[in-house]
Amino acid sequence: MTQPYKYLSPSGSLVSRQRMYQIRHVQAGLCRLCPKREHYNGFCKKHYREHVVRARERARVRLGLKSRNYGAESYRCG
Repeated sequence: MTQPYKYLSPSGSLVSRQRMYQIRHVQAGLCRLCPKREHYNGFCKKHYREHVVRARERARVRLGLKSRNYGAESYRCG
């Protein structure tokens, strides 16, 4: 059986190779998920927009809200 966590972070703890990829990209000023330049909070524009929509949908479920504001900036494409 292989070990899923065989990489060491700078602090000495074990992390997965995916997390090491994310750490390297953030340190280099790139998106956490793709090799594009970082726009905000570790994400490129495309992935930041997706992150915001997912976060809002999680908050809606947590707060028990049913309505959506489709006119919000993060729902708009482009």
